[in-house]
Amino acid sequence: MLDSSILRIAPQDRVAISARGLTISVKSQTKDRSDLESGTSADKATKILDDVSFDLESGQIMAIMGGSGSGKTTLLNTLSQRLSIHNKKLKFEGSVLYSRENTASNIKHAYMQQTDIFLPGLSVYETLKTQADLRLPPSVSEFEKIQYIESLIDVLELQLIRDSRVAAFSSHATSLSGGEQRRVSLAIQLLSKPSVLFLDEPTTGLDTTSSLKLVHTLKKLASPEFGITIVISIHQPRPEITALFDKLCLLTRGGRVVYFGNLLDAGTYFKTLGISDVDHKNDTTFIDYIMDLSVKDTSSREAEEQAILRINNLVQQWKACRKHELIPLETSESGQFEANLKMFRRRKEDKISFMRELVVLTKRSFVLSYRDVLSVLAMNVGSALLAVATGWMFFKPKADLAGIRSITSVLYVMLEVVAFCPMFFEIERLWTTDGVFFYREYSENYVSITGFILSRRFAKFFLEDLPVSLIFAVISNFMWGLRMSTEQGGPTDSSYFGIYFAITLLVELISMSASMFCFAVSPDYSISSLVVNVFYQLQNSACGYFVNARTMPVYVRWVKYIAYFWYGFGALLANQFSGWMGDCPYDNDDPRCEQYSGDYQLKNLGYPIDWIAEPIGILVVWFVGFNLMTFFVFYFKSFDVSIAKTKKNKIGGEDGPHDQAITKEKCSDDDDDAIAQDNEDLEVNVQNVTLNVQKKSLLRKVVFEKTLLDNVSASFAASEVNVIMGPSGSGKTTLLNYLSNRLPKSTSYASNGQLQLNNFIDITPEQLAKASAYVTQHDNSLIHNLTVRETLYYQAKVRLPVEEHVHIPHIINSLIRTTGLIDCAETLIGSEFVKGISGGEKRRVSIAIQLLSRPKILFLDEPTSGLDSSTSVTIMNLLHKLAEENKTTVILTIHQPCEEMFRKFGSLLLLARGGKVVYNGTSGGIEKYLASMNYKVPDDMNIADYILDLVSKNFNEEKEISQARIDDLINQWKLKGGSDTRVTSHNIVDIRNYYHKRLPMYVTFPAIASRQVLTSYRAKDVVISRAGQTIFLTIVHTLFFAPLRNTQDGISNRLGLIQEVLNLYFVGLVNNITLYPFERNLFYQEYKDGTYGVFEFSISYLLNELPTEIVPCLFFSALIVFVCGLPRTAGMFFSMFATGFISINVGESLGIMVNSCFNHMGVAVNILTNFVILAIFMGGTMSLHMPPFFKGINYISPMKYAVGICAKLGFTDQLFECNVEQCSLNTGADVLSYYNLDNDLGAMFAGLIACVVIYRLVAVASIYIRVKYYN
Repeated sequence: MLDSSILRIAPQDRVAISARGLTISVKSQTKDRSDLESGTSADKATKILDDVSFDLESGQIMAIMGGSGSGKTTLLNTLSQRLSIHNKKLKFEGSVLYSRENTASNIKHAYMQQTDIFLPGLSVYETLKTQADLRLPPSVSEFEKIQYIESLIDVLELQLIRDSRVAAFSSHATSLSGGEQRRVSLAIQLLSKPSVLFLDEPTTGLDTTSSLKLVHTLKKLASPEFGITIVISIHQPRPEITALFDKLCLLTRGGRVVYFGNLLDAGTYFKTLGISDVDHKNDTTFIDYIMDLSVKDTSSREAEEQAILRINNLVQQWKACRKHELIPLETSESGQFEANLKMFRRRKEDKISFMRELVVLTKRSFVLSYRDVLSVLAMNVGSALLAVATGWMFFKPKADLAGIRSITSVLYVMLEVVAFCPMFFEIERLWTTDGVFFYREYSENYVSITGFILSRRFAKFFLEDLPVSLIFAVISNFMWGLRMSTEQGGPTDSSYFGIYFAITLLVELISMSASMFCFAVSPDYSISSLVVNVFYQLQNSACGYFVNARTMPVYVRWVKYIAYFWYGFGALLANQFSGWMGDCPYDNDDPRCEQYSGDYQLKNLGYPIDWIAEPIGILVVWFVGFNLMTFFVFYFKSFDVSIAKTKKNKIGGEDGPHDQAITKEKCSDDDDDAIAQDNEDLEVNVQNVTLNVQKKSLLRKVVFEKTLLDNVSASFAASEVNVIMGPSGSGKTTLLNYLSNRLPKSTSYASNGQLQLNNFIDITPEQLAKASAYVTQHDNSLIHNLTVRETLYYQAKVRLPVEEHVHIPHIINSLIRTTGLIDCAETLIGSEFVKGISGGEKRRVSIAIQLLSRPKILFLDEPTSGLDSSTSVTIMNLLHKLAEENKTTVILTIHQPCEEMFRKFGSLLLLARGGKVVYNGTSGGIEKYLASMNYKVPDDMNIADYILDLVSKNFNEEKEISQARIDDLINQWKLKGGSDTRVTSHNIVDIRNYYHKRLPMYVTFPAIASRQVLTSYRAKDVVISRAGQTIFLTIVHTLFFAPLRNTQDGISNRLGLIQEVLNLYFVGLVNNITLYPFERNLFYQEYKDGTYGVFEFSISYLLNELPTEIVPCLFFSALIVFVCGLPRTAGMFFSMFATGFISINVGESLGIMVNSCFNHMGVAVNILTNFVILAIFMGGTMSLHMPPFFKGINYISPMKYAVGICAKLGFTDQLFECNVEQCSLNTGADVLSYYNLDNDLGAMFAGLIACVVIYRLVAVASIYIRVKYYN
């Protein structure tokens, strides 16, 4: 079906690629050992690509190969113009030329990244359909789009998951296997109809059969029929795949070329170098052999030095060989990279119209919004609950002075609830999925900034913006008893409600647009939260509620004109109070009645009478303005990926004069005792296990069920490396997760069957998990700002026996050498935004971590994924050694083992799609078993490739034929009714003897605490955000409130300042959201590994948070007390410090509670912000006549005690001037009495201390319950 004309590239648009002397250098952060290999100084720059030259004709496919960290992805990114030439840390030399007949047009290209990112909530088909609508040219008809999508689904074998949701909203976990995710990502990129297609590790996670079919498809696309030029980076291709590549570019460490050309010429070339072993290599081993030549052996320093000499020689030989073959390019280096960048911009004729883009994006956002039920409920139900709660709290206040204060307060409450609470919710969504996905689509030039901004608001308007505003406006207007007539008791005038609703809707829209702006200007979530909070505090202080607009200091009075809160609050006040009169207890002509008039209140607050139309118009301008500012920030924003720094080794353990002796002595004495601590064998037996995933209704009724494992029986040999194989989607990872008790508890499963040890002892997955370790398929538990050595060091501290801790530097250095990580040992792990170690190197770090545990049973999910063949063999040899010396039963899944690996496996479990067993027995026995059914393995074929071909649909094979063969293999095994594994004696073992023994807390706690301190220090954005929240809040308050005056206006300002202190509660919450979710997820993973417990984590997290609470609070107290002008006494200072510190700490505790209960960050953020806002409203200065229910709830809120303490000390012994004939509040005692704030300080401090203790204890309990029962 790929003969569709949609993908065919016109001859004049076909692209050839040539490179000459392409060199990229990055400024080195430290001197390292790279000079040993290159012979150059590392003082100034380190080369990550070094003198790369090649010629690739149009319509050819080139494979970039090499060991992990050899620069494959860097070369791919450079050729695809993804590595920015404007990055100041990089230096570009040489040239790259893209040749085509039609030089007037730009180059259409697509890039498949190494990591898969999908929007949650869409099915596979919906994902592809949306991408087709965005990517395919407008000339393609709807019929052709659907035909093309269906052809891709068929060719890439996505039929079975066509209607499956790609990812969940809450955890963003996917039900697709790793291979299925790769194929969906490839389908998306093929929808771009590219002239040049770049693919970074497209076969990672695919079995060999699927990989072969995928490359066959790519080969057809690169044929003259289609004319697409394809550049691919790849690890461990099977020989049939390698033969399909037109050109091979073999790189070695430092981005240096060892060979470029086709496979046939490679043998001839390496023979000319005098490498005699080439003659003895057949097609199945040749490519692995030449890969081994280019990969450095780091098992020892001597082996490393020999490998460096060999590799340097290979590099020099290739340069000498190619020196006379390369034709100079007709291009100058100056400006050439800039020209290439422009050349890769998308052509106008290939873009869909802006209106079409807007429709597609709006439709997608609308579908995602209504399917994310929890978010919709959180927004709309949250709005209703807040409206009811605040409505009850301020229910229809009387029209006396206290009631007027409450009416003024409720109008501000509307701003706080509608214009602030949703901001953090929106920021979280943008940083979690929506905004990050926009960055990826925008960088690929398929989504415009304007389209993203407008489509988001259009899609959210009817599901969130309008209902949230309407719900809150209707409920609050009624419960607060807001003005509905010109005169009290007069006829109803709905225009008052209309104006109130219009202002509510406008401020909600502005808050969402402001959130987008804060997202755009920030590099990460932590800085976004800081920007939002500072932005809010400026709005808060400038609006005129907490500090009178007339009495604001001159140097900040202008701020109100750029604060939309001021316009919104002014319009609300004018709508409520213009021409309004309260219930004056005196005669109408009594001067004291003036204070009861609405006009007096407006004048006192500094707003004009009937000031409604103008501020509403200005609010509209603000809404448009924030969207325009967001556009320009996005437009000028750099999306470059920075380069991770290298660090100096402060741990030690590197090879020195005595290191080898120490290591050998360690291995021969201590390690042998530790590794061979027993001789008991543990065979794992699976008997008739069936596992179904279920979808249940709200009434817990099963509405959908899918079988993942179908009556699986298998045995995994003791003290050997056992393997589970099968095509993508056959249930390999599911079986591992079932055995290790790691099936997600957020999903409903139904299972039956039995697990045993040694065919005799019944065991549960929970018991098995306690004696095992697990290397997951994804390396998402690595800390991005630790180096490789530091990562292993801290893991060794919590995994190795105490008596071995003195040897940890040498143990991890030996492990680093064994796993081939020596060259990146001092490099930061890195993240999506900071380029650190490669994907293959991350894989090895994850494996090394679990090897430190020396478990009795070790599970590994795709341990060789992303690794070159040489490193894969090294890892497998390490696992075999562990199995032999430590009597460890190793069970792993693998997709692409070489024959050398396969022959060494103990038992083999072969699964077909649907989790059906095809074979279980010794790896050596499958050949004989298949031969008995007339399936003979060809002599020149890797047996692992052959058996995977048997249980998969092969390229150009009819589906019916392949399915008949697979069904026959399944049925034959059922008839056989048994396993071909070796029979193990029924040894009685006590599995509890092998449970992972957690180290004493005095050992694990210092390691966890020091690691958290180090990572926090390096995460400067997080430190700036956590400390900056309080510091910037302090500065804003000081600017607006200093100096406090003892006038009647000064009373409200002083009350406003005390109310603003309560925002520190929210600061604690924001601080928690910026740090805790990552620390929580890391702890969940390490808790499963049994390395440390809840107590160590909780105490280390507390110690980590204290510096960013204590130090900023001292600054806060100093400015608020001594600069603003509260009583300048030691008691006031230390009381302000205590209330501030405890407010932040309790906010952190509250964040821990909620974030431990909810995986859905959006829901957690919404709940937290709503709860804290209510606590601040109940604090004491806004609601003067709370119902008994809220008064009772207020006793468990730290805000009640914080306000009580600050008000008592802030008003005691104060005298206030009166600017009218008579005032009711002349002294601080009058104020305390009137506002019911004359409290017992001792009781207030006792309540505050009780809150900080109880909240933290409940927080720790929530962590314990979560990891114990729901992790």
